[in-house]
Amino acid sequence: MPHLSVFVAMLALASTASAQPPADSTAIFRHANFGPDWRVTLGQPVAVPSAYLDGGMVERVEPGVHRLGFYESFDYGPVLVVVTVRSDYDGLVTSMRFDYGPEYNFGHERAGYTEMLGPPVRKDVSEGRLAVVWEDEETRFVLVREATPGGDRSYSEMSENAGQRP
Repeated sequence: MPHLSVFVAMLALASTASAQPPADSTAIFRHANFGPDWRVTLGQPVAVPSAYLDGGMVERVEPGVHRLGFYESFDYGPVLVVVTVRSDYDGLVTSMRFDYGPEYNFGHERAGYTEMLGPPVRKDVSEGRLAVVWEDEETRFVLVREATPGGDRSYSEMSENAGQRP
């Protein structure tokens, strides 16, 4: 990626990214804030501020796919987070995937999401993989931990609940 030093500096500034809790505890959040002037919302157009593109903080991977990375402050310390935002042909956001660095505490975060969203609708367990799923009429949120030869890896994905929205 060009301008790596600018990218790294902007990553440090972007540590304010957050998924906001829902106003109604039964609704799943549909947006994430990436700095003070950029919110990404499922079902809405992708509108990347030019400063993020020009500064090298956001990479346009291919049409409909943007990627950014930053360190997020968690209760237990900073964690590298790489976010992939996908949009459809109309430019509307269909999903946001958050890949977490090895410092991520899956159990702690799972407990926090359960407190915020209530019990998951299901847990999918397969060899070396645990996916915890929360859903409402509009949104699906999945928190995943996978065992790999290099250690556990975790990610979460917020997406439109297929078949529920026009």
